[in-house]
Amino acid sequence: MNKTMEMFFRKTAKAWLALVFLVPMFCAVQNAAAAIAYESSSQTIGTNGSPRTINIPIPTGTVAGNLLVATLSVRWYQATVTPPAGWTTLIQDTPQSSGAATCNSGTTAGIRLLSYYKVADAGETAPTFTYSSNCADDGFAAAGMLRFSGVDTTSPIITSAEATTGSSTSHQAPSVSSGTETDFMLVTVHAYGSSRSWTTSPTGMTERVDQRSYNANNVLGCNLGVFTQSIAAAGATGTRTAIGEADADNGATQSILLRKATSNIDLALAMTRNGNLVPGSNASYTLNVSNSGSATEPGPITVSGTLPAGLSYVSGTGTGWSCSAVGQVVTCTRTGTLAGGANASSLLLTVAVASGTTGAVTTTMTVSGTGGDDSAANDSASDTYTILPSPYAYYALDEASWTGSTADEVIDSSGNNRHADTMGAVSTSAAPASGLKPDTCRAGEVPNGANLGIDTKLDVNTEIGNAGTIAFWYKSNTAWNDGTDRMLFDASNDLGGGDKHFYLVKGDAGEIRFGLEDDTDDNERIDTGGNSFSAGAWHHIAVTWSWAAGRMRLYLDGVEQDNTGINDAIGNYADLWFGATHSGITGGDTDFTTNSANGTFDEIKIYNSALSASEIAALKDETHACTSIDHLRIEHTGSGVTCTPTTLTVKACEDAACSSPYTGGVTGTLTASGTPTVNWVGGADFSIGASGSVTKDVHVTTAGTVTWGATSLSPAPSNATACYIGATASCDFTAALAGFLFNVPDHVSDTQQNITVSAVKQADNSLSCVPAFKDSSKTVSFACTYSNPASGTLPVTVGGSAISCSLGGDVSLSFDATGVASTTVRYADVGQIALTASYTGSGDSAGLVMTGSDPFIAAPASFSVTGVTAGPIKAGNDFSASVTALNASGNATPNFGNETSPEGVTLTPTLVSPVGGNNPALGNGVIAGTAFSNGVAALTSLNWGEVGNITLGAALTGGSYLGSGLNATGTSATVGAFIPDHFSTEIVLASNVPMPCPTGLTCPTAYDGFIYSGQPFSVRVTALNLGGGTTTNYDGTLGFSKDVTLEARDALGAEDIPGTQNPGGGTLANNAIAAADFSAGVATTATPTYTFAATTAPTDIYLRAKDTDASSLRTIPATSVEGGVKVVNGRIKIANAHGSEVLPLPMTATVQYYNGSNWVTSATDSVSSLTLADGSYQRKTGGAWTVTPPSGSSVSAGVLNYTLSSSGGTGSVDISATIPAWLPGNTGRATFGVYKGNNEFIYLRENY
Repeated sequence: MNKTMEMFFRKTAKAWLALVFLVPMFCAVQNAAAAIAYESSSQTIGTNGSPRTINIPIPTGTVAGNLLVATLSVRWYQATVTPPAGWTTLIQDTPQSSGAATCNSGTTAGIRLLSYYKVADAGETAPTFTYSSNCADDGFAAAGMLRFSGVDTTSPIITSAEATTGSSTSHQAPSVSSGTETDFMLVTVHAYGSSRSWTTSPTGMTERVDQRSYNANNVLGCNLGVFTQSIAAAGATGTRTAIGEADADNGATQSILLRKATSNIDLALAMTRNGNLVPGSNASYTLNVSNSGSATEPGPITVSGTLPAGLSYVSGTGTGWSCSAVGQVVTCTRTGTLAGGANASSLLLTVAVASGTTGAVTTTMTVSGTGGDDSAANDSASDTYTILPSPYAYYALDEASWTGSTADEVIDSSGNNRHADTMGAVSTSAAPASGLKPDTCRAGEVPNGANLGIDTKLDVNTEIGNAGTIAFWYKSNTAWNDGTDRMLFDASNDLGGGDKHFYLVKGDAGEIRFGLEDDTDDNERIDTGGNSFSAGAWHHIAVTWSWAAGRMRLYLDGVEQDNTGINDAIGNYADLWFGATHSGITGGDTDFTTNSANGTFDEIKIYNSALSASEIAALKDETHACTSIDHLRIEHTGSGVTCTPTTLTVKACEDAACSSPYTGGVTGTLTASGTPTVNWVGGADFSIGASGSVTKDVHVTTAGTVTWGATSLSPAPSNATACYIGATASCDFTAALAGFLFNVPDHVSDTQQNITVSAVKQADNSLSCVPAFKDSSKTVSFACTYSNPASGTLPVTVGGSAISCSLGGDVSLSFDATGVASTTVRYADVGQIALTASYTGSGDSAGLVMTGSDPFIAAPASFSVTGVTAGPIKAGNDFSASVTALNASGNATPNFGNETSPEGVTLTPTLVSPVGGNNPALGNGVIAGTAFSNGVAALTSLNWGEVGNITLGAALTGGSYLGSGLNATGTSATVGAFIPDHFSTEIVLASNVPMPCPTGLTCPTAYDGFIYSGQPFSVRVTALNLGGGTTTNYDGTLGFSKDVTLEARDALGAEDIPGTQNPGGGTLANNAIAAADFSAGVATTATPTYTFAATTAPTDIYLRAKDTDASSLRTIPATSVEGGVKVVNGRIKIANAHGSEVLPLPMTATVQYYNGSNWVTSATDSVSSLTLADGSYQRKTGGAWTVTPPSGSSVSAGVLNYTLSSSGGTGSVDISATIPAWLPGNTGRATFGVYKGNNEFIYLRENY
């Protein structure tokens, strides 16, 4: 120990230890390639006898096939060790012959480390090692045994290394390399010649063994520390250093790498997000599992992950896959084998994106099998997508064409209907992926010239406002540095001399300049500097401004280029134009130009907030699916009369089923082939806008059949035009000279509709209609067709007679003098029905055939929400309900959800209590129509993330059943009460307490600090939902909080079982939090104390919060969020001092803590404040005198240095401290008139 002085009677005798480290091997019956895992350990010391032995207990849970590795340290550096049968030598040559201490025989003792391994047998018994020592009076040894699984039992060791270390309390194990091998276990062993514990583990490693010897004849001692770390990446480990608590000496170390078992199976997971995450709608990921190994994975294979907040599980589909979710945890299983080199069928994971979700959303999924996995590095896949706020306006510029004369033809795709107009000869063109820009379908071209562009009709200052963002892609037709300025956008206002500028210009040197003028005529400009981008290259440009933040910013290709301050207030600007300049603008801004953009714009997005830099970067990478028109669909009645026009509905369809409209715009001309005469009302040309459909009236004036069609379609559909009469595909329309005219209005299901049926014929000398029947009763045959859905079970009732849609039926109608008869229609189900009337004459009307038809829609009357899970329901957890589509009589409508494009229902929560509380969106509240069976949807995954009571309101998701304009709603009974899913507890820094963790101690990561036993500290308790969001309704003023009690546990997430509470024999006091203390889900208390009953080693405590419903202990304990802190015994030590009576006397008061064996300076305490007082004067000379100690001073690094004033006489005075209750203290004595202390040594030897 290189001591320069050695005290004769110093009581530091150490006993050299023999160290045994035993590691269990991987069980042969387990999966051959599971990751190496530390399982358990044991430790012991040896015996002093003849022979000298050490018997190491088998770690708990050891089974056949586990790997056992033993490392033995013997007191003598030349010791020989004999392992028991079955043990293989790993390292046996780590002797440390140096060291200050010697055997009683006078020889140097030193230590020797030896390591062995063994594959455990069934019923493995504790091994006994024998060893020799030249130290006759002390033969003790110490050992630790660790058990591992997942090790290659055929060749378990990748490599190992050993080293001897110099005199220190820090001992470094050598670096070792795994070469190219991955997923290995590093084990380091450390020992030095002092009987002391290890206080600091090597960086990244976990302590498994900490054994020290006990003294024998007060001569020698040693210690043992064993540490492990699982490492995934191949390569060198680097050196690893462990630190002991005291008494430096020479030591020895070892580093060992354990090899994982191999299976020749390597499962890998790849994940692709299919499009953007759009709040309020569904999104999907495609997951692909492969086996890149050579061996077959026996299965089953599992893909699992926890969905991030904002996403909820909808479905998981794929051949051979079965998926389910519990809360946010999704698990998908595939049965069967997967051969080496093969791919499993793709798995489509569909999720719902909650409304209001913003920010980065990271989804991670992991694959696992049962046959092992040689590499964990490719088992997980992640996707991060930044959800931006909803734009104020979004011009995708995907229209097929622009006319230049149609208002609102530049479609606002945000859904806010802020459509724009074109200005002059601007056009659209394809915009595939190019350079930096992803595929964004089509774009808008603004050629060279004047007054050419896009008028958004958005007033910048009144509509966008004091904070905003404008972003778009731009492709110049010429090189950017072509010497000509180009206006990219302009909202400058001609105010007759006091113009206000607001513009973005591409300068003649290729720079982008953003300029604006505030209400006090201050002009601010920022620019990118010159750019030499080539013609035809896409670049993303964005600007933001915020008067609240006082800053405007300019971005190019997602990176901020410049910013400057803005003051005063927003100016009076005009409408925002892209590519064109407002006329008549004057003023002092010389960067203005009247030149058009001469280029192409795409993906124009406007926000009424200033996006952050990360959001701008995400905005640049956004894309969207390019839709195209699949076909044109013409819907008609199939028959009519020559005396009146018929109406065609023309739809642009995005898919074959026409379940989604094509909104990009279509133009064309309708045709009617055949011999009858056809007159198109308003002409045969048509134009379909963003709605996806249009109606056209046509009059077939002569009897016969025509066939509808369309020509000159732009854009050209992928497939031919289709025509439908209800659900029947047909383009033929037959016009008769006579027929029935009637109209059944769209209506609520099972409500009676009073209709008139007119029997008409064409007049003899005109195209007008005249009565076909007068003052007579006729039996008219009615039939019905299920159009949408294409099938059904309930009849249509006409005039009180049930008409089967498969058979039809007769109804007697009485026609008056005008040829009109009255009857009723009633349908108890939902959907679109085509009702047909026909009459075949007889007798004097023989040969007369009259027909007529009319489609109608019957919509649900309401929804019922029943069968809701009874409360209490934990916030954010799934609960169940049933939603039923009802007709007006309160019966289920079995066809609801069977529509061609199934109608869905959205459930919306309404807060019942607490009044004025928070009401977040309902999770999984958007119910797809496919979830309904016989008109009922049984829901099991609804969730609501707050506390309180709600009702569930149901309404059609589309708001209009089959486009009829009819909605349906319904409301549940009160649901709840909802309670917190769990609490979190946090140790809160208050007045610098807790203090930083002392050197040598490891404090809980939940709060890396310490408090003294009995010292008050602050705790924050938060009521949370399942996803970790705060339940702000847990509030005393709202009446939905409860009294909460804090409890102390010995570990994070420790189970509520005896032995875990009140660690260290302490007591948690002042641990009640009143319900009234909670505000918005959070309460903080500054009064808890944790007090030991006796002097105790430093102890970790973790705070658990409980009310009568919830706890911070979660179902999966490791996910509990419970703040922890180190608690230590503390005290004040006031040192004695002596000196001259004519000089000030320096003294110290030290705050100490008990480290488990000694009282040491609390060096990280600069918080404790001491007030010193004097008393008990013992004066010898100088008459009456006093000294003045300081008051109210804080320690620094645990020490308060202070000085007493000179006394002017000899004698002593006692110094005491007024101290907090948690720091008991002594009384120190200051003695004046003593100049040198007594020699405290009995014997002193000096070395030179």
